[in-house]
Amino acid sequence: MSAMTGIVAGLATAVGVVALYRFAERRARSLRTALDRRTGAAPSNGGRVLDFEQDPSTGVYRSK
Repeated sequence: MSAMTGIVAGLATAVGVVALYRFAERRARSLRTALDRRTGAAPSNGGRVLDFEQDPSTGVYRSK
């Protein structure tokens, strides 16, 4: 193999890996969304926020 063939083969491999990663990420995202809907989990961007503060005397966190 010549140097040019090796470069082209390496570039094609890199493009293939990126395409495979994006495909797997898309499938995982749709699967994660379906599981969240099925289990009734709140979406991460609009869910309820738990607010705690640390008690200075004991160091224990308690809800506000």
